[in-house]
Amino acid sequence: MADNAELNAGSGGVTLAAASLSISGDTAVVQMVGCGILSGSEGSWSHAQVVGGAGAVAAGVQRTTLASDDPAVAHLANIVTAVQIMDDWDESDRAKVNPIVGQAGVAAGAGAVGVTVPRVTLASDDPAVAHLANIVTATQLIDDAIYIDDADWTDSTSKHMLVGGLYQSSPQSITDGDVGPFQVTSNGYLITSVNGTVTVGSHAVTNAGTFAVQVDGAALTALQLIDDAIYADDADWTDNTSKHMLVGGLYQSTPQTITDGDVGPIQVSDDGHIIVHLIDGGGNDLEFAKENDNWNAADHGVILFGRDEISTPDKYRAVRTDASGHLLCVSDAADDFLVNANLQIGDADAAGGAGVLAATVQRVTIATDDEVNNLLTTIDSDTNDIKTAVELLDNAVDGNYLNVNANIAGTDIVGGAGAAAAGVQRVVVASDSPGMAVLGTATYSEATTVGVPAGAVRNDDKATLGNTDNEIVPLQVDAEGALYVNPAAAENKSASGVAAGGAPGTDDMIAAVGGKKLLITAMSLTATSTTTNSVFVDNVDNDLYGNTGNPIPLSMDADGDTIAGIVLSYNPAGWFKTDAVNEAVTLNSSAAQDIIWAISWIETD
Repeated sequence: MADNAELNAGSGGVTLAAASLSISGDTAVVQMVGCGILSGSEGSWSHAQVVGGAGAVAAGVQRTTLASDDPAVAHLANIVTAVQIMDDWDESDRAKVNPIVGQAGVAAGAGAVGVTVPRVTLASDDPAVAHLANIVTATQLIDDAIYIDDADWTDSTSKHMLVGGLYQSSPQSITDGDVGPFQVTSNGYLITSVNGTVTVGSHAVTNAGTFAVQVDGAALTALQLIDDAIYADDADWTDNTSKHMLVGGLYQSTPQTITDGDVGPIQVSDDGHIIVHLIDGGGNDLEFAKENDNWNAADHGVILFGRDEISTPDKYRAVRTDASGHLLCVSDAADDFLVNANLQIGDADAAGGAGVLAATVQRVTIATDDEVNNLLTTIDSDTNDIKTAVELLDNAVDGNYLNVNANIAGTDIVGGAGAAAAGVQRVVVASDSPGMAVLGTATYSEATTVGVPAGAVRNDDKATLGNTDNEIVPLQVDAEGALYVNPAAAENKSASGVAAGGAPGTDDMIAAVGGKKLLITAMSLTATSTTTNSVFVDNVDNDLYGNTGNPIPLSMDADGDTIAGIVLSYNPAGWFKTDAVNEAVTLNSSAAQDIIWAISWIETD
C-alpha cells in the first residue's frame, strides 16, 4: 500500500503518513500524523519535519526549556561556573588536581619504587643527563680505590686516592670519639705522634742527615768503629777484615746467684778462663767425672771415663791410650765385654762378606788337631755324592712340585681305570668324616648333619636323557628344585558318581586321606539338563579348577542329542593337587541339576 494517504482526495486535503508494519507475522497499517516545527511569521511560515536521534542543531531540532524548579537547572549552573574557572586557569591561577596511576593515587613523599610512583624520563637534551653520566664515571673511579679486607695490590693496575691534610699554625683539639682532619706542616709533611715504644731497625751509623747534636772527629770515629763490630743475623765472617769487640768476664771466688730473667756478667776463673755449664738436649746437667768418683746410673755426660767392672766396681776410671793416642782395649773373657775395633791388614780395612781372594782378605789356618781336618779328608767324595743327589732331585722337579713314584710294598701303584689288584691303592673314608652316618642308628640334625650334596639337571619340561636301557642318566628337577618322579609307580586310584540334584551345594568326589595330598591325574564332568549348572572344584580352602567368580557352565542342548561336559585326559604329572594333607576334593554346583563326574588321582606326601 501507499506510504501516505490524502484526506479529501483531489481537494487539497491533508496528507497522512502511512506505514506497513509486520506484527507477529501479520501485516497491519498504522496511520501517523506528521509532526513538524513552524518558523517565520504570518503569511511566511516555513515548516520543518521534527528530526529524531542524535545530531547537530538544525531547523527540525526541537527546542527544550527546563522548568525553573528542575534540579538540573542548578546543576547546569554549577557546571557553567566550573567551566569558567577552568577557562580562567593560567600561570597565576593553577588547577589543583590529584594525579593517579593505575586507578590509584600517586604516592607522595619519599619511599621505595612502586606501582603508584610515577616514572620520570629525562629528555635526551636535558643537561642532567650529562651530569648523571659524569656522576656515574666519578663513582666508578672512587669505587676502584676501595678494597676489601686482605685484598692484594697489583703494581701499575691497582688504584688509590690522594689524601690531603690540614695545616693549622695552632692545631685544634679533638675530643674523644670525634673525627678530625690529618694535621700537616706548612710544607705538607704529615704530623705524627709516637704512641708506645718505637723499634728502629739496624743501619750503618754515618754523619748524613740532620742531628740534634752534630758528632764529628774522634766521637764519630768511635761510633763507626763500634758499628763495625755489630752484625746482622747470619752475617758472614771474613778473616783479617771483619771486626769484633773484646769481651771480659767477672771473677768471683763465691759466684753470685742470678734469678730467672735477670742479666748477669760472664763468669771466669782466677786464670780468666770462661766457666761453662753443660746441658744435654733434654736440659739435663752434664758433669765431668774424675778418677775414683762414684758412678751413678742417673749421671749424664761422663766424658773420657769408663765404668770399672773388674777391680773396683762402680768406680770411674780414665780411658787409656798409647803414646800415639790409640785407644788401649782389653777383652774381658769372663763377662764378654768387648771393644769394637776396625780390623786392618797392611793399613787397609779388612774385607768383609763373601767375595774373591784379595790382599785385604784375612787368612785363616785350621789347627792340625782340629776335628775339621778329619772332615776335610773325605770332603771331595762327600760333596760329589751330595752333588749327585741334588741333581737327581732337580730332575724330579716339575714346576713347583716334586715328581715321586708312589708304591705299595715295593710295587708301583697302578694308575687309571681297571680292576682291583695288589698295586691298586685302597681308599678308606674315615668313620668320623663329614657326611658319613651309620645306617639304622644315626639321626638327622639340621644344625650338625653334613653330607655330600646330590646334584640334578634342571629341566622345566622333563626330557629324555637316557637313550638305551641300563644307561646311567642324571636325576631331573623342575625350576623349584622338585624331583621329577614317575606317577605310574604310585597307585593310581579312580572314582565316579553323580552330584545329586535337588539343591545347590557341594559333593565330595574324593574323601580326605590322612597324611596325604591328592594329585588329580584325570577328570570328567557331564551335564544332564538343559538348565545351566555352573560348577567349580576346590579343596575347601583353596580353588583347584574354576572358582566362584569364574565357574564352568554346563548344560545340554534342547533336544538332548548333544551332551555338554569337560574331560581332562590322563596326565601323569597331574592337573592339580590339594595344597595340604587331609583335604577332600569337592565339586561345587549352582543349580539343582545332576552332574555326572569321574576322577582319577594319586595319593602323595
